[in-house]
Amino acid sequence: MKKEIKEWLNAIVPKNSKILILWTFPSEESLKEKFYYKNSSNNFWKILWEVFWTKDLESKSDDSKILFLMKYNIALWDIFEKAERINWKSSDNKTQWIECNDIKWLLADFPTIKTIIVHSKEAEEALKKYIMKKWVDISYRYVPSPSNNNTHSTYKEKVEEWKSTFKDLWLI
Repeated sequence: MKKEIKEWLNAIVPKNSKILILWTFPSEESLKEKFYYKNSSNNFWKILWEVFWTKDLESKSDDSKILFLMKYNIALWDIFEKAERINWKSSDNKTQWIECNDIKWLLADFPTIKTIIVHSKEAEEALKKYIMKKWVDISYRYVPSPSNNNTHSTYKEKVEEWKSTFKDLWLI
């Protein structure tokens, strides 16, 4: 079978971002629609709505999501810039990661970012390997993946873990 190489989405980085949320790589749906977390099996936006309990995310529009990120100083990006898969419907463990995004550049350009949140083991491993060794003033937190493919945690447990993380970071 032929492998297909896909490339990233642009980072969403509000001017005064304090937190950077990193995932591994966008889904096929997100790449097609050119916006983060468009896969219907991913509860990212739903979890954030529950964590912050805000009307900002009641609208499902991309603009309302960007306004939410700006209000709470949250940046989004993927740790990988390019990935190769045979089947883009598969999970991350079937993926060949080709290149990391330039997270060091992003952190240098946005020094207000002091914490990175990752929600996949692959992103956490890459973060440790490529970023954390060089950026000692940046802390990171792991939260469970919001994807329905993550069966290690229930939806309620995911919400509680995300909520606890944002409370610890004084965002709620």
